[in-house]
Amino acid sequence: MKLENKITAILMKENRTPVGCWEIKRTVGNTIPFSGFADHQIAFLMKAKHQRLNVKIKDVGVARKEFDGVTFEKSPAWCVCCYPSDKKHGFVSYSIDIDVWYNERRTSGKKSISSERASELGEEI
Repeated sequence: MKLENKITAILMKENRTPVGCWEIKRTVGNTIPFSGFADHQIAFLMKAKHQRLNVKIKDVGVARKEFDGVTFEKSPAWCVCCYPSDKKHGFVSYSIDIDVWYNERRTSGKKSISSERASELGEEI
C-alpha cells in the first residue's frame, strides 16, 4: 500500500478528512512541490468549489461500491498536505482551502510548500 493511501485510510477511519472534496499529497521531507498537485486535480477542486462537479464512481471488478456518483456544487475544496512527524501515526496533515493554496502557488515565488507554511495557511487535521 502506498504511503499516501495509508495516510488517506487513517484520516478517513479517524474522521479527520475535511468536509467537501480534497486531494491528499505527502512527502518524506519538509516540503511538497506545488507540481505534486496535478493541474487537472486543481481544476476539479476549483470547479467543485466555484461551480458544479459531477463525479462518476467507476465500477471496478466485483468490488462493492457505495453508490454510482457524487455531485459537488459550491462545496468546500481542499489540498491536504502531509508531512513526517513524531505524532501518533508518524505524520501531520494540514487542510488548505483550494483558493488559499492556489494563491500561494501563484504568488509565493516558491516551487514548494513547507510544513511550516502549510501550518500557517491551513488547519491541522
